Amino acid sequence: MRVKKPPKQQKCPACGDNPIIKTMEDSLAASEAARGPATCSINIPQEDISEGLCISCDEYDRIRHTGIDHILLDVRVKEQFDLCSLPGAINIPLHSLPHKMEELSQLSDGLRPIYCVCRRGVASVTATNLIAKGALEYSKIYSVKNVIGGYDSWRAKIDKTFPKY
Repeated sequence: MRVKKPPKQQKCPACGDNPIIKTMEDSLAASEAARGPATCSINIPQEDISEGLCISCDEYDRIRHTGIDHILLDVRVKEQFDLCSLPGAINIPLHSLPHKMEELSQLSDGLRPIYCVCRRGVASVTATNLIAKGALEYSKIYSVKNVIGGYDSWRAKIDKTFPKY
C-alpha cells in the first residue's frame, strides 16, 4: 500500500512557511474553537430536563415536513455550525444565549416554537432549560423543546448523509 502525501500548503499552520503547530499541545490549542464548549464533553454528566421539554428526531422531522413555522436554534459554536447544519437553522452559541434572550423572544414573537439542537444533545438540553426559565421574563417566547440526541441522532435516524465530524 502506498500513501501519497499532498503537497505543502503555504498557509498551513502545521507544514506551511511559518508553522505555529509544532506539538500535540499546539494542535489541541489550535482546534479548541472548533471543538466547542467544555460542557459538551462526553465526560460531563448531562443536565436533567423534563420530558415535556423534549422532542424526538422523528417528531421534529414531521414538524419540518408539515411546514409548521418554527425556529431551529443551533447552539453549537460558530465553527461547528459553519461545518454543517440543517436548512433554516439559526446559530446562537450556548455561551451567548443568556445575552440573546430578547432577540430570541422577538424571533419567537409569541407564535413560533423554538427547537434546540446541538451535536449530541447535551448543550441543547442546557439551552432548552435556560430558555424555558427565560420564558418567565420574556413573554414572547412561545415554547421550547430539545431535539433529543442532536445531530448525531438525526444522522442515525433521519438522514444518514448528514455530515459527521
